[in-house]
Amino acid sequence: MKFSYNWLQAYFTKKLPEPNKLAEILTMHSFEVEEVLKKGKDWIFDIDILPNRAHDCLSYSGLAREVAALINYKQTSPHKGSSTRFARLAETSRGGPQNKKLLDVKIQGKSLVPRYAAYVIEGVSVKQSPNWMKERLASMEQKAISNIVDITNYIMWDTGQPLHAFDFDKIKGGRMTIRESKNGEKLETLDGEIHSLSNSDIIIEDRDLPAGEAGRIIDLAGIKGGGNTQIDKRSKIVVLQAAIFDPVRIRKTTQRLSFRTDAATRYIHGFDPNIPPNVLDYAFSLLKETNPDAKLVQVIDIYPNPVIPKTISLDTNYVSSLLGVRLSNDKIEQILKRLGFKLQVSRRKRGSPQAAGSKVRVTIPTFRLDIENQEDIIEEIGRVFGYENIPAKAPTGTLSRPNRNYKVFWRQKVRNMLSGFGFNEIYSYSLVPFRQPLELQNPISEEFKYLRSNLTYNMLKSISLNQKFFDTVRVFEIGKVFGRRSGGVQEKEVCGMAIYDKNAKSKSDGFYLLKGYIDELLEGLGIAASSRVSYKSFEKEKEETTGGDSYYPGRRAHILLDDKKDLGILGESFFEDLSKLDIRGEVYKAELDFDMIVKEAEEEHEYEKPSKYPEVARDISLLVPRDVMVADVLNAINSVSGPILRDIDLFDIFSAQGGPVSGGGIGAFPEGMKSFAFHLLFQSDKRTLISEEIDDIMKRIVKTLQDNLWEVR
Repeated sequence: MKFSYNWLQAYFTKKLPEPNKLAEILTMHSFEVEEVLKKGKDWIFDIDILPNRAHDCLSYSGLAREVAALINYKQTSPHKGSSTRFARLAETSRGGPQNKKLLDVKIQGKSLVPRYAAYVIEGVSVKQSPNWMKERLASMEQKAISNIVDITNYIMWDTGQPLHAFDFDKIKGGRMTIRESKNGEKLETLDGEIHSLSNSDIIIEDRDLPAGEAGRIIDLAGIKGGGNTQIDKRSKIVVLQAAIFDPVRIRKTTQRLSFRTDAATRYIHGFDPNIPPNVLDYAFSLLKETNPDAKLVQVIDIYPNPVIPKTISLDTNYVSSLLGVRLSNDKIEQILKRLGFKLQVSRRKRGSPQAAGSKVRVTIPTFRLDIENQEDIIEEIGRVFGYENIPAKAPTGTLSRPNRNYKVFWRQKVRNMLSGFGFNEIYSYSLVPFRQPLELQNPISEEFKYLRSNLTYNMLKSISLNQKFFDTVRVFEIGKVFGRRSGGVQEKEVCGMAIYDKNAKSKSDGFYLLKGYIDELLEGLGIAASSRVSYKSFEKEKEETTGGDSYYPGRRAHILLDDKKDLGILGESFFEDLSKLDIRGEVYKAELDFDMIVKEAEEEHEYEKPSKYPEVARDISLLVPRDVMVADVLNAINSVSGPILRDIDLFDIFSAQGGPVSGGGIGAFPEGMKSFAFHLLFQSDKRTLISEEIDDIMKRIVKTLQDNLWEVR
């Protein structure tokens, strides 16, 4: 909000600090002053009023009160005709003999209007405002219209309380009813705009009619008045309204209509509910300057639940403890009084352990809606004292080391390793659009209706989006999946991986590439000793699954730990899942039980010195029935190879029917057979191997394979 330096100066008899100095004080202690501009003989401050202080500082009186507290000045009235800030004229006494009942006000729903106050004033003459008021309104870029309208605008800028003026003679029947609007009702506001209302707006209509009939709407309460009761040159009797409307309804109305006024902004943030009568007195005293014969004939104040100031107990020892600097009791009390708080002090007895402190009962003025507890009061003391005056000290005390969260540790370890392999991590929602075992009762949309039972869909979706830009896509995600179990919901953490390669030379490339990455991952986690991890194929036909969790038969394998613990599954995604997402090519995916990884992983690794002697490589291929597993062949080879066989890699599978296909010559295969090709690596830690030694081992391997009735090629 923009503020005039000269207007602020009117609140003080002493000269305020120079504009730039005052801007610095406000920035350091209250609100940031974004800009100070010279405008004629005045200076304009652009001040960023914080939302938690909008209720009391979106006005000149509120900001002047803040300035007075910061520089310890006495605040006076900005209006020369007033002996106090809000003049109270004798003829405005409530319940006096002149108090007529011209206007009847009814409220349908107390929550709509916590307080409604209004003055009915006779003998009004609409004319020009005095020059001093025009100048102050001009500093706010507010155009002067007439003395009545200008007073309502001036009062809002000056006190923060919006006012609205009605021409009493245009209020039909002398009746006003405040109620909720109905769908389809319309109102033409003062600016000529026609607004269509809903069933939650607050409106004022000007007469009561039989049930089922609506009166004439004359005001969109708290936002904008209606054009049908506006003040004009013929106005003689004026109704000045100062009400407190429900801020939630005002906010919803402004959002729905995309229509916010300065008055609505103040209603949304709220303000002092005890200010309306004083503001009306203030407005009437201003009106008397241009209308000396104006007479207050009716006072209306509907306030069923008065708000009383809250009282909070403050321990001055706690003030010093929380701020980190020792402040005397006198200093604390002085600051609180400058802020407008009322105090009741009870000193501690001499000789007590905390004799220097005192208990203070602090009564919070109703214009400070943001003060709720002792800490809020201490914050006020700290900022007025100045945070820059609190010496910087290093914290003292012992820091206890928290227990190690192994899930966090291994999660980061897996992330680092997979990123090093060239995978990109994705983060996705736990909710998916297709049927899963768990469905939400109140989904936010059809796209987020089911809790996912696997990570496949989101990985495939990521591949679908990225295949337009990259020939190779590798993604992974560590996240929660959900399922049913007796008595409730089962939730577990899973590590999912997926590979897509548009230019793969062989259909089996992705399968064995992903298997290699899994081996490297498990080895890096201290899990994958060759004796612990195995892969067991399963050949059942495609099962009925949901959510893209299906695999090609014969192209999938369980990842087992110690031949019994199911660590996860690896395989090629079924083509139906790919076609739904328009993926052109094969995708190989795996999901590992992350909870088991955390349980089985080992941080300590035993260093094994690499052999300084050369490796010897041999290849072997064989023809086996289709029901023979790779593990069966590996077990047979290991049984006769001895310790110098360091590694066996399966680099090719060829089948006449089903399964990954590599190479040609399908017609050369007997029906129901397939071939395996292995790469064998021999090495010793003690010596260089000779060819004759390797040949003997290869002969034993060939004989063992042939004894199993497998044809070695």
